[in-house]
Amino acid sequence: MIRATVSAMNVFGLSAGPPADYDDPLALLRAMHRQVLTRTGVLERVAALLPEPTRAAEATAALPGLFAFFDDAWRLHCLDEDGSLFPRLHDLPELDALECEHRALEAIYLALRDVGTRLLAPQGHTDAVLVEAFASHTRALADGLAAHIACEERLIFPHADALPAPERRAIGLEMRLRRGGAPAPRG
Repeated sequence: MIRATVSAMNVFGLSAGPPADYDDPLALLRAMHRQVLTRTGVLERVAALLPEPTRAAEATAALPGLFAFFDDAWRLHCLDEDGSLFPRLHDLPELDALECEHRALEAIYLALRDVGTRLLAPQGHTDAVLVEAFASHTRALADGLAAHIACEERLIFPHADALPAPERRAIGLEMRLRRGGAPAPRG
């Protein structure tokens, strides 16, 4: 099953990408934004293929890997921003709204994952109600994430880039510790 998932993910254009480094945590956060947008694009392709009977099984094969990404990497990314970056930018008025958006996007994702999990059941991909619900949740997640990331990169990251080097190093260390000291995630 893992091999099939990896293969299916490669069909949808996902790759490991270049290695990242905790010494530049802002580059890691930006790289994660690109990965989030890439994977929401894959979710959109999955949603588009689900109504096609000959392609639905191929589409659903990508779901476990996508869910694993959002359950792990995206969850940690939100913790990195909420717990390490945003507190260092405490004077910015947008931060509270962005933290609330993290929770709202998480709720949309959890609804999407619930529907997607039901699609993975035998013959689940033939249920028109589930297929439409998956497409609807995917659109909401993709639109919400695109707007959220654009806002962060336009309003927050210029201020983050101006943080003193010791603060940026501390963010990187906190990110590493949040991952149990593991090497930086790959792009």
